[in-house]
Amino acid sequence: MPLQNLLTGFPVLQATDDGYESVPFDSVSLEHTRVELYDYVRHCTFTDMSDMHTADSRPTDLSEIQSVLDEKIGRWKGKVFLKNREDCPPCSACGFEGFWKYK
Repeated sequence: MPLQNLLTGFPVLQATDDGYESVPFDSVSLEHTRVELYDYVRHCTFTDMSDMHTADSRPTDLSEIQSVLDEKIGRWKGKVFLKNREDCPPCSACGFEGFWKYK
């Protein structure tokens, strides 16, 4: 729900010759926009529900969760992608690969 709210209509500040103007969100083109969210959703399986320490923390397929999200985000469909943290590329500026690479 927080992600859906974020994608559904905050006004956008657009640069003008005189400064900035607030324009309706739905008037802004998303043609070249792509959002990748790493570790926003973590899906784990459990071998024994009585012991949370048995969680299998390997990444699972997020396609079903992605489908549900796509149904709810309107014009953002096909532009917002859920990814596992293990799929996060190194930082293009410094090469840092994130804390999960060291565990």
